[in-house]
Amino acid sequence: MDHQAFAQLLGNYGEFVGAIAVVVALGYLAVRIRQNTRTVSLNRGQAGAAEFSQVHEQIFGNADLASLIAQCRNPEASELSPGDEERVRRFANHCVNVYASVDDASKRGELEPVVYQTYCEDFLMTISDYPSLVPYLQTIVGHFPAYQHGIFKPLFCS
Repeated sequence: MDHQAFAQLLGNYGEFVGAIAVVVALGYLAVRIRQNTRTVSLNRGQAGAAEFSQVHEQIFGNADLASLIAQCRNPEASELSPGDEERVRRFANHCVNVYASVDDASKRGELEPVVYQTYCEDFLMTISDYPSLVPYLQTIVGHFPAYQHGIFKPLFCS
C-alpha cells in the first residue's frame, strides 16, 4: 500500500470517527437541553409559589391586613377607607403580576402543564372566595388586552 492510499484510508477512518463524535455530541446536547428545560420549569413553579408565600406570610403576620382581605370575602363588602382601598388594589395588582408571570411562563413552555393547571384552579378559587376582589382584578387586567385570556379568562366570562 502506498502512502497516498494509506493517507486516504486514514482520512476515511477520521471522517467516520468524526461523524460518530458529532452524533454523540448532539445526543449529549439534547439530553442536557431537556434537563435544563426541566430545571427551568421546576424553578419557575417554585418561584411563583414563593411569591404567593410571601404575600400569605404578610397577611398572617398583620392582623389589619388579614381583616382587610377577609372583608373581600363578602360580595357586598362595606365601603373601604381610601387607605384600605389602596391596599386592596395593591394586593390585587400583586396577584395579577404573579398570575401573569405564571401564564407567560406556561406560554414559553417553562412550566409543567400540571403546575399551570394548579395555578389556574388557584385563581378560580381566589375569585370565587374573594368576590369583592374581582372588580379590582378586572380593572387591572382590563388595561392589558393580552392578559384577557389564559389564566384571567374567568374574569371576563359571564
